[in-house]
Amino acid sequence: MTVSSGTSQQSYSNEPMNRAGTVYKTIAKGETLTLDASASAVNIMINSGGKVDNYSGFTSNVIINSGGMMATYGRDSPVGPWEASSYDVTIKKGGIEYVGTNLTQQNGEYSESYNAQIYGSQVVTNRAEASNAVIYNGGKQTVKVQGGTDHTTILSGGILIAVSQGFVSNTNVSNGGKLIGYSGGNIWNTIVNNGGNLTVSSGANLITSNLYGMSGAVTSIGSGGHLFVSSGATILGDIQLGDGGYATLDAGISQASYYSAGNVLYTGGTINLSGNTNGGLTITGLENGGTLVTSITGFDGTGQGNSDVIKIAGVQQKDVTSVEVKGNSVNLTLTNNKAIILNIAGAEKIGYSLGTAADGSLTYEVCFLSGSLIKMLDGEQLIEDIRIGDEIMTFDYASNQEVASRVKWVGNKKATVKPWLPDDEAGYPVRIVKDAVSDGVPHEDLLITAEHCLFFDGRFIPVRMLVNGSTIFYDHSITEYTYYHIETKKHSVITANGMLTESYLDTGNRHSFKQDGDFVLFSKPSVIKSWVQDSCHPLTVERSVVEPIYHQINDRAMVAMGKDIVVSHKTLTNDSKLHLITPLGQEIYAFSETNGKYLFNIPAGIDTVNIASRVSRLCDTIGPFVDNRHYLGVEIADILIMTTNRVYKITDHLFKSNLSGWHALEKKVSSRWTKGYAVLPLSNKNASDRVLSLHIVSSNTYFIEEENEEIIENIA
Repeated sequence: MTVSSGTSQQSYSNEPMNRAGTVYKTIAKGETLTLDASASAVNIMINSGGKVDNYSGFTSNVIINSGGMMATYGRDSPVGPWEASSYDVTIKKGGIEYVGTNLTQQNGEYSESYNAQIYGSQVVTNRAEASNAVIYNGGKQTVKVQGGTDHTTILSGGILIAVSQGFVSNTNVSNGGKLIGYSGGNIWNTIVNNGGNLTVSSGANLITSNLYGMSGAVTSIGSGGHLFVSSGATILGDIQLGDGGYATLDAGISQASYYSAGNVLYTGGTINLSGNTNGGLTITGLENGGTLVTSITGFDGTGQGNSDVIKIAGVQQKDVTSVEVKGNSVNLTLTNNKAIILNIAGAEKIGYSLGTAADGSLTYEVCFLSGSLIKMLDGEQLIEDIRIGDEIMTFDYASNQEVASRVKWVGNKKATVKPWLPDDEAGYPVRIVKDAVSDGVPHEDLLITAEHCLFFDGRFIPVRMLVNGSTIFYDHSITEYTYYHIETKKHSVITANGMLTESYLDTGNRHSFKQDGDFVLFSKPSVIKSWVQDSCHPLTVERSVVEPIYHQINDRAMVAMGKDIVVSHKTLTNDSKLHLITPLGQEIYAFSETNGKYLFNIPAGIDTVNIASRVSRLCDTIGPFVDNRHYLGVEIADILIMTTNRVYKITDHLFKSNLSGWHALEKKVSSRWTKGYAVLPLSNKNASDRVLSLHIVSSNTYFIEEENEEIIENIA
C-alpha cells in the first residue's frame, strides 16, 4: 500500500503542509505501508513482520510491536528536499525504527524523530535527528554516520550508543542508564545522575565547549554518577565532577586540538572537582609514568573532613621517591625513574599529602594541617608561607613579654596514619577546638601531632596527655597530611592560632624533614640537642602536673562550652587471664594459686612455653595524663620447675635482654613485666611430672573486651 499527498510537497519553508494518508491502521505480518510525498499515517500499529516505509512522510502515534519495523527517511527531489518525520512513536521490546537509514539509496539527511518511547531499538543515522526520546529498561538508541540526538532521557536499563560520527547532545542519564561513545562517537552536554554511567571509549569525543556553534555546555557528573574515559578518547572542554560523583580518566586520553581562526581552543580538557570532600577522581594508566593531559581544577580543602582526593590506580605510595610541585605542575618520580605528571590548578599554593586508598592505590590529597596561623612581627601568617629570615614573635615567660626572633630553619614532613596502632601511636593529628583552653585559645581549631607540646605555666606538655575526646581529640578524618616545624636561634615558645606551643628542637630527626624555599648551609653537621640541656623550658610528663590541667580543660568543656567528655564504656577487670600456651597451641591453666604463686602441670617433651595474659596500658585504663604507654601483662619474679626429685630455678627472664615478649630489663633484677605473650625456655623436658611455678608480684587493670590476640600480634 502506498499513500501519497499528490502534487503537494513539504519543504523547510513556512508554507502550510497538505497531508493525506491513513489513520487507525494495523500493519500485519507481510504487509508494508509506504508513505510518500508528505503523506501521513496516524494511530498506526505495526505487528510482527509488518513494516512502514516513511519516504518523506509524516507519522504520529505509532506503536511498533516486537518484530515490527518502521523506516523514516527523507529524500531529495527536483524542487527541493522532502522531509520525513515521526512523532510519538512507541517502540516495544523487539521492535525497531530506522531514522535516516538509506534503504533505497535515497538521501536520508532530512529525517526527524520526536518524542519516541524506546523499549526496543532505534537507529539514527545519515544526518537524521531524534529529539526528546525516552529510553526505558531494555531499550537501545544507536546514533551513527552523522546522525544526532537531542534531549534524550536514559532511564534504568536503557542504553544510548554514539559511534561513527554520531552526535549525542543534551542527554540526561538516570540511575541505571548508560551512555556509551566509541570509534568516532561524539557526546556533548551530558548530565549523569546518581547511578548513571557515561563511558567514553577509544576514538570517541567528550565535548563540553563551544563547538559547531554550541556554547554554554558542560558534562556534569552528579553524586553517585560514574564517568569512564578510556585511553584514546578525547576530552574537549570542561567536566564538572560533583561531590560524590566518580570519574575514571585514563592517562592515554588524547591531547586534541580544535582550530578556529588559527587558534588552538582545546588541549585535553579540564575536570573540575566540586565541593571540598571530592574523592571521586581516579586516574589510570600511570603505572609506568606518564602525563595526564586533562587539567584538574577545584582541588581544595577547607577544614575537618573537607579534603579533595585524587586516586592514582596501579601506583602505591612506596613507588614514589619524590614529589616536585611548581606552579600547576605536580611531578611524582617513581622508583623506576619514570615520572607521573599532573596539571592541578594552584597546586603549589594548595599543599598536599600522599596516602593509600582502601585498595592500596596512591592518593594525592589536599593537606590543611598547613593552615596553622603563626604570630609574626607584623601579624599572623600561615606556617607554610614562613621562610628563613622572617621575624616571628616568641614569648618570654620570665618577663611575660613577647620578643621578635628570626626564623633559622623551616621544614616539613609527610605523615601517613597507621590505623592498626593506638591513636597516640598511629599518627592521627590532634585537633584542639576553638576556645578549648580559654576564650580565644586557640582562636581557631589547631591541628598538631600527638607529641607536639603545649606551654602551660613554664612547662611544655605533650598534647597527647591532654586528649579528652571532646575539645581535644584525635582527628580520625585525616589519614595523610604534611606538618611543619619552624626553628629559631634558641628554642622558643611561639603562638599558633592563639595557642602557646613550641618551636622546633633538633633532637636528631632534622634529616627526616624536607626544606623548601631558602637554604641555610652549615659548615659542620648540626649539633644534636636535648630537652634537658637545650629547651627553653622543661618538658613535663609528671602526672602530678599534667592531671590538674587535664581536668581544668575538661571542666571548661562541660561548663563553659557545654560539651560532653568522652568516657570509655569498656568494662575493666583485674583478672589477667594468665595461662600457658605450648608450641602445639595447647592452653594450660593453673591448677592452684596461693599468694600470687600460680602452679601449672607441664607435659613431658615440652621445652618451651609462652606465658599469655591480658594486656593494657595505664594511659588507657587510668587516663592520658599517665605517661606510661607500655603494654603490660603481668610482672613475674621467681620461676621454678619442680619434679619429684628436685627443684630447678629459671632465671632467663631476669638476665636475657632479648627474650621475646618481655619488657626491657630494669635496674632491679628480681622481677620483669611481660607484654602478654612471653617466651619461657624450660629445663628437664623429658620429666613426666613437672610443675611450673610463676610468682606474679604485680598485675594490671585490663579492658575485659580487649582483643588480646590482636594487641599481642602488633606489639610482639
